[in-house]
Amino acid sequence: MARSIIVDGGRDRCPKCNHGFPLSEGISRQTIERYAEDFERSVAAHRKKLEAELAAEAKAQFDQQRKALNEALGAKEGALARFRSEELQLRRQLRELEEADKNRDVDYQRRLDEERRRIEAQFKAQIESAQRKRRLEASSSRARSSSRRSARAVLEALLRNAFPLDEIVPSPRA
Repeated sequence: MARSIIVDGGRDRCPKCNHGFPLSEGISRQTIERYAEDFERSVAAHRKKLEAELAAEAKAQFDQQRKALNEALGAKEGALARFRSEELQLRRQLRELEEADKNRDVDYQRRLDEERRRIEAQFKAQIESAQRKRRLEASSSRARSSSRRSARAVLEALLRNAFPLDEIVPSPRA
């Protein structure tokens, strides 16, 4: 069992008789050195333990910060990828709208040209119909006048043949 020594103001006291004495008189140099080595080993072991605990705590904090930073970086990279995808989609939609606008202009021009051709064909058909009508009327008029002249000429020729001695004079036209 270990005995205890009471230290009081630079003087030590005996636990049994309470007699005061200087520490150097009560403990031999060898005992001091033996305890000093144990104390230094104990301090060194405690220091190593504290350093290991501090290193483990620092590593844990570092790992936690690195994990948080990696998560933040991953979130930002995900957002950036999403934004790039959205930009790409918007650019495609813009290109499609521009193409649709061009196609709409081309379709409008095609319909306009088609309507112009239809109107021109209709106009030509009306002109041709009017020209045919006029030609038909002119032909009909000539035919009537020519048939009258022919009939007169035939009648005149018949009369001359029938009455060769008579003078046959055409009648005035009405």
